Amino acid sequence: MIEKPVYIITFNSSNSSLWLYKLLKDNRLDVYLFQTPCILSAGCSRSIEVSEKEFDKAVKIIKENNAPIGEIYK
Repeated sequence: MIEKPVYIITFNSSNSSLWLYKLLKDNRLDVYLFQTPCILSAGCSRSIEVSEKEFDKAVKIIKENNAPIGEIYK
C-alpha cells in the first residue's frame, strides 16, 4: 500500500470548520472532517483533511471566500 501525503487544516472555531467543510463539499472536493489530533491544536476539535491532489483547489476556495483557518499541516 502506497501512502500519499495529505494536508490537515485546523481551525480556531467549530463553526469555521463546519462552514469550510460544507463549502469544500459543495465544490465537489473529496475532503474529510475529523477530530483534530491534540498534538496539532488544543483549540477547536475539528480539522479538515485534504488530499494532495485536491489541495490547490481547496486553497483557492479558502482564499476566494476569506475563510478563517488556523494552520495547514502536511
